[in-house]
Amino acid sequence: MSVEAMEVDEDLPNFFEALLLSEADKVIAENQQMMSEFGFELVENDLIEKLEHTRWPEKAIQGTPWYSIMSNPVYVEAFAWLGPHVKDRGAYIKDADADGDNNHLQSDVVSVLMNLGSIPDYVASRFIICNDFNIGFMGLMDEYKKDFFEKHGRPWAYSNPKLIDEYVGFKRAKESFQRDYADQKEGGHIEMQETR
Repeated sequence: MSVEAMEVDEDLPNFFEALLLSEADKVIAENQQMMSEFGFELVENDLIEKLEHTRWPEKAIQGTPWYSIMSNPVYVEAFAWLGPHVKDRGAYIKDADADGDNNHLQSDVVSVLMNLGSIPDYVASRFIICNDFNIGFMGLMDEYKKDFFEKHGRPWAYSNPKLIDEYVGFKRAKESFQRDYADQKEGGHIEMQETR
């Protein structure tokens, strides 16, 4: 069968209308946990808002709806991961110390390591995995946010519509400048350089 002849139609509605509530709850809970305990977000606010308004699907996506390692049961078992969507998860987790209040960190460390791309380099290169590593991690995030304010004159913020609009405007202006500059150079080539 050729690629042109292949037609896939699962007769599913819009993604957010076909998503199981349990899948939406997993993403919302993990994002809230990372924000409250570690100071960074996994997904943009717009996605969380859509997930919070998810309703019971008439026709649901079967299997794993995300390109996310921790939504695959094989990896969940391999990493012994219990996400924050599991009620009383600390009661099911036994870690290496006698403190039962930090058992959830055994699974949170998996979430943090699987999402290093969401963590500022300053923090990712300095945090140490140990008992109660979330405290040191949050301290590094606080340092990063303070430094961000000193460098940019504005507070660091989670994603929000205003921030995204400003970023898109910045990217468009920068790309426009680069195109204009490239047109002035011989052959239209441009050398990309870091802006400060």
